[in-house]
Amino acid sequence: MNLRQIGQNVKHSICALYKNIMKMEYNHIANLKELDEKALILNGYDYSANDPHGLAEAFFQFCQTNLSEQNKQFNIQPARLYVRDVQTVNALAAKRNGYFVIGVNISTLIVMHNFFTNRQQVFENPDLAEFKLLDGKLDLPISLLMYQVCTQFTYYHELAHLIQFSTVGKNDNAAQPIIEIEEEYSQTAGTTDPYSLEKHVREFDADLHGGHFTCLHVIGYWNRLPAEHRTQDNLELLLSIGVASVFSYFIFLLRNYPDIYYKASDHPHPLVRLSYIMDQYIKTSQINLPTGTQIQPRDILKRALLLGQGIFTFGGGEDRVRVFADSFEAESGRISDYVNDVLIPQSKLMPELVMNRMQEFEKK
Repeated sequence: MNLRQIGQNVKHSICALYKNIMKMEYNHIANLKELDEKALILNGYDYSANDPHGLAEAFFQFCQTNLSEQNKQFNIQPARLYVRDVQTVNALAAKRNGYFVIGVNISTLIVMHNFFTNRQQVFENPDLAEFKLLDGKLDLPISLLMYQVCTQFTYYHELAHLIQFSTVGKNDNAAQPIIEIEEEYSQTAGTTDPYSLEKHVREFDADLHGGHFTCLHVIGYWNRLPAEHRTQDNLELLLSIGVASVFSYFIFLLRNYPDIYYKASDHPHPLVRLSYIMDQYIKTSQINLPTGTQIQPRDILKRALLLGQGIFTFGGGEDRVRVFADSFEAESGRISDYVNDVLIPQSKLMPELVMNRMQEFEKK
């Protein structure tokens, strides 16, 4: 797939997404060569001739910088990220021949970029007037910020799987086992794979990690705004954008899933995942609020749902947010029971999870 298929309406450099974060010093081609030779990774994609807006390169630089420079305490080196030549919205995490690897499909970047940026005009909707006002104060369109949040969520989710893998075989002198987790975004998701509670819990752990760090990035973005724009209302709006980005990502993919399930498949149903991701996002924001600020979680969620509705109904689209809200209302009790009575108790029995290793990492 050629990245030139991305619309020419992107007026801001995609690199603004990762301003003050990346150094542009890693080489994706070198990663592909190294992984091909030493980790037997297939489907690597050389995007160098087909990346007119720097979309894939900016994502790669951010992720590889974070992997190499911000995660040394996790015992996941050598860690490499690569872009896969696979035409579906998906990603994977793997441990192969001693390498910790994240692979993100090129279509994940293209499809989600197009999905959000093609809807930038939604902010002309009077119901979203406060978002339009904020849009004029930012150094990039809100649609690009939403793309950034959803793809960063993907990265941090896969990073959590690498951290989970880091305890496997560490005291074993035999050949390192091959471990791989590929996300479930296919049209048959949830219908054929046998139920695995342990896999559900690993996804639970990875989702919480993704929600936590994307929230921190949104707060960090607010901290970098000019002083006159660092208001409490703008903080709530940005947090609403973060929530809307992640649940729009999942709702976009939800059409590939069957009706709600609990004890089935090796990934929890997206409705279940969204419930605890949004809860984690709000809790993270409350714990990490900038000094002198407060938030109203109910207002954040209300604004996020309003923004999500605007995104999905733009151009006459189906109001999938309303469908989600209705389904969630009908299932909220069962979702809560599954999370509180099944996932959380099991998570306490799995020491390899990120949530159970934070004190270990903080000591390093």
